[in-house]
Amino acid sequence: MPSRKIGQKSWFRRILLLFLIAACVANGQAKDLQEEAMRSSKKSRLLGVFTEKFDGLPPSGKFATSAVAGFVGSRVTLRSFVSAAKIAGATFIA
Repeated sequence: MPSRKIGQKSWFRRILLLFLIAACVANGQAKDLQEEAMRSSKKSRLLGVFTEKFDGLPPSGKFATSAVAGFVGSRVTLRSFVSAAKIAGATFIA
């Protein structure tokens, strides 16, 4: 019985480590993206143009644009998380 409890703790620690790594990577990427956007005046101007165009859309256009942006954002996030989970699983098996 004691060995089973040790295995459960080990499994929990590995999952916790996986979430911690994913959170750190996502946080680092977000900070890098923010810094890069602040440095580049071209990107800032481009973002301003997109904001102006988005504000000028009718409600249905805003809905469609937001739906597409949400879908793409979720796909990118999930793809990163699934890749990290695969790597963690391969590491666990090996």
